[in-house]
Amino acid sequence: MHHRSSMLARAVRFATLAALAAPASTLAGGFSLNEQSASAMGTANAGAAANPENATTVLFNPAGMSQLSGTNISFGAAVLDIDAEAKEAEARRNLPGQSPIMADGSLGGDIAGPAVLPNFYMTHEVNESIDVGFGIHAPYGLAADYNDDFVGRFFADETELTAIAFTPSISVNNGNGLSMGAGINLIYAEGRLTRYQDLAAQVYPNAFAAAIGQGASPAQADQAARQAVSGYQDPYADIEGDDIGATFRVGFLYELSDKTQIGLSAQTGTELDLKGNATISDFPVPGVPGQTTTLSEKSECH
Repeated sequence: MHHRSSMLARAVRFATLAALAAPASTLAGGFSLNEQSASAMGTANAGAAANPENATTVLFNPAGMSQLSGTNISFGAAVLDIDAEAKEAEARRNLPGQSPIMADGSLGGDIAGPAVLPNFYMTHEVNESIDVGFGIHAPYGLAADYNDDFVGRFFADETELTAIAFTPSISVNNGNGLSMGAGINLIYAEGRLTRYQDLAAQVYPNAFAAAIGQGASPAQADQAARQAVSGYQDPYADIEGDDIGATFRVGFLYELSDKTQIGLSAQTGTELDLKGNATISDFPVPGVPGQTTTLSEKSECH
């Protein structure tokens, strides 16, 4: 079943708020995150591949572990909090062959709650030639949560993407200034999309026909059908899914002198296919006025 809701005049959607972050438990808007290291954030990630000053090099360039002695641990957290509110929003509930009904409701409130992004890294010198490391961080994330009476509730209500990566790495060096490293990011991601469903296109014709059958004029039937649409309980669609993916990172680090070194790091991409359940609650039972049911089926998102 397909439903349409037209968003006009700067209608707000979750994708326009690509600004913030997603931790393991809380999120704020945005996809790719840069808050994996306090020291790297201090330099805007500039030179991270060639400056292995602590254990966070596990993520930025695993070859850099060869320049760390013994066992090293680095951890931290970024706290993000913004105000993200719609300034203007409008939605239309389309009717078959009739002028649309303007959806009522609020602007959605502050949709981006506080977010905490933790990170942890550890390296260990196995011998003079080999180092190993491990990291945990949040590479991607997204969240938006509108008030239930948001005027665009038929477009979006709650949107979440949570991703956490586990990063085992290894590096080797030749003892003459050249180091090579490799690591894998094992990414667990889970997502959720919810919205209210607009049944105006289905409710209006039935209510209009019922009013006509009771002797109402077309104008009266139109008014009665519009009131029926406004008073109808909107079904709620909730789609959830998760998946596991992997990316691979390789890095090189070469010391030209005591004061100069060159670093290079590259990472592959990945594709996540989130699979889970789609549930629609408060869906009306055909032919039984006032009675609702819950529908559920498997879902898949790319």
